[in-house]
Amino acid sequence: MSVTIKRKTGLSGVVSKMSIKVNGEKVTKIANEEVVDIDIDAESTLLRVTQFGTRSNQIEVKDGDVVEINTTKIYYIIFLFPFISLIVSNSLQDQPYTLNTFLMLFLGMLLILFLFEGYHLKKINNKSSEKTTPQS
Repeated sequence: MSVTIKRKTGLSGVVSKMSIKVNGEKVTKIANEEVVDIDIDAESTLLRVTQFGTRSNQIEVKDGDVVEINTTKIYYIIFLFPFISLIVSNSLQDQPYTLNTFLMLFLGMLLILFLFEGYHLKKINNKSSEKTTPQS
């Protein structure tokens, strides 16, 4: 029994592979635009991915499921924080206050990354449910 996982996360996290967890246990890693098949033992299994503390939703998968990993909108919004902090800090005249503002926004970004799901898993197909048409 196996599940196919496709990673379609675009530019987010391309420098590092994601960890794939089955029932809470790390089984393998997946790179951007990669497709992997993982073996599952049980009839239904819980699947989640993580990368540097950022996690996905957890879904139940069965034999033959095809799962796609996407980036959530909140993940992109979070990565606008450094740019916002640079704009805010450049508008301030006092240098120590500028550094404090930047550090607070950066820490806020990290906190949000750990609190919200940055990736989304969704089932896009089930290979075993595809019907083959008889050829005549």
